[in-house]
Amino acid sequence: MDMVSSVVFSMSVLAGVGALLGWHVRQWKTAQARMLEKAELDYRRSQFRRRMQTTMLFGLATASLPFGLPLIRAWPKAGAIYWGVIVLLLLWAIVLGLADILAIKVFYGRLQHRNQLERARLEVEMRRIHVARSSAAAGERARRNGHGLSRPEEGGEA
Repeated sequence: MDMVSSVVFSMSVLAGVGALLGWHVRQWKTAQARMLEKAELDYRRSQFRRRMQTTMLFGLATASLPFGLPLIRAWPKAGAIYWGVIVLLLLWAIVLGLADILAIKVFYGRLQHRNQLERARLEVEMRRIHVARSSAAAGERARRNGHGLSRPEEGGEA
């Protein structure tokens, strides 16, 4: 019964792994089709590689379940080595997942920093335009109210 349940479990997880692999490929093709900057395309490429490797490692570990159970019963030393390799594969998948988290943080941190700089630049430009418009409007109001400087040709003092 253990063998049947492990095969059913493995097949179910492998179906999910297949769906994830297809999703990763679609995401990568979408990224390639968009006109992305070089930095973002490089980020998407490395993200695709990490996620494909991680998903395949989980698939490989899952596919190994039905073979590992009888192996450990028949040859305990070989089974221990077998499961040790599977654990190392899963640890590598975890490292890839952590690398993906770090890459996301770095990539979007740079974007956020760039956006903050651009926002600050635009706010300074907006203030400069606002001050220029306010000064021009104040000068125009003063001239309309007769408080502006008179021109020499009008007989006033300069």
